[in-house]
Amino acid sequence: MPLAVKKLVYISAILVCTIYACSIYLTGQLSRQRVEMDNVENCRQLGGYANKNGQTVRKDVLIRSGKLCKLDEDGLETLQKMGIRTVIDLRIPEEIKDKPDPKIDGVENIQINLADPKSNFYKMSVWGIGITKDNYESRINAIAKLNMNLGEMYIEGIIDSEYGRKALRKVFSILADPKRDAILWHCSGGKDRTGVIAALLLAVLDIDRQTILDDYELTNEYVQHQRIVMKLASEYRGDAEREKERVATIAGVKREFMARTLQHIDKKYGSPMEFLTKTVGVSAAEIKTIKKKYLTDLTN
Repeated sequence: MPLAVKKLVYISAILVCTIYACSIYLTGQLSRQRVEMDNVENCRQLGGYANKNGQTVRKDVLIRSGKLCKLDEDGLETLQKMGIRTVIDLRIPEEIKDKPDPKIDGVENIQINLADPKSNFYKMSVWGIGITKDNYESRINAIAKLNMNLGEMYIEGIIDSEYGRKALRKVFSILADPKRDAILWHCSGGKDRTGVIAALLLAVLDIDRQTILDDYELTNEYVQHQRIVMKLASEYRGDAEREKERVATIAGVKREFMARTLQHIDKKYGSPMEFLTKTVGVSAAEIKTIKKKYLTDLTN
């Protein structure tokens, strides 16, 4: 491809990204779930989702996002107005050291690495640290060549891992703590480790599978600009189709990744609820507390 054409494609991508950024306030699910923290990637809430029992998830108390290292004054004000006093950082130690969360007065920051250190999931997270223009291509190529998709990594590095299940136990004990109300949990991009917690929590709150997958897939709307750039980079390198697919989903997600994970849980453990109670060790009392804390009647 001639250099002039490449430049034109890049400029077009930038324009698309700009247009998308300006349209982020669209009506529908995108705007309903959005939390206004402009420098925090993929920041949204679980509030407003309804279950079959006539209940809805309370608004502004269950927040999921990407890393908080660029949290600005406006974002801090939003966080404080929502009454968030607990932040759960799901990243690996290397990610935290590279881009630590800011210290926030009155907010407890709890670090719980969710990915098994022996897993490909952990390896991918390490490769995502410190990417520059000089090492970008080699890092992305390494990630693209991992012999697993993200759904398989969730299963290997969290669900079927004793390490991952112990980490899940810690997260859900925090969610079940009656002294904690509004909670924000995050990883690096707010889509994978954060998405696993969101999916399991929504299952506990009796939200249907379709809505759980919709929430997972919503990430793509929040990181559309990154996905465009990644796809272009893959095209320029002439990646094989399988590698193009992996590269294109590094910034985003595919619905089938979480669908596969939940299907695996159903087949091996019975259901997400049975997985949490019988394998992870979340007690019936804790499940009851989580529902009491975060669900409200639609009639209220």
